[in-house]
Amino acid sequence: MLETLKDHIIKSVAVNSPCSGKINNDELVLYVGKKYAKTLLRFLRDDSRCLFATLLSICGVDNYQDEKRFVVVYNLLS
Repeated sequence: MLETLKDHIIKSVAVNSPCSGKINNDELVLYVGKKYAKTLLRFLRDDSRCLFATLLSICGVDNYQDEKRFVVVYNLLS
């Protein structure tokens, strides 16, 4: 089920913004550039197959060994 949802999101959002994803510990993880975060979040909220209605938290992560060290993580509830 998560794999199907991931594919749906990536295919739908990729038209307007580059997006990738994976399933990690039975959770859907999506990656999108900061320029496209708003587009992805709106899609996740408004699409009838997603309906992520609650933003639980926003976190900053420092991946100190990566070239792009800092990422923002949005934890959503469907």
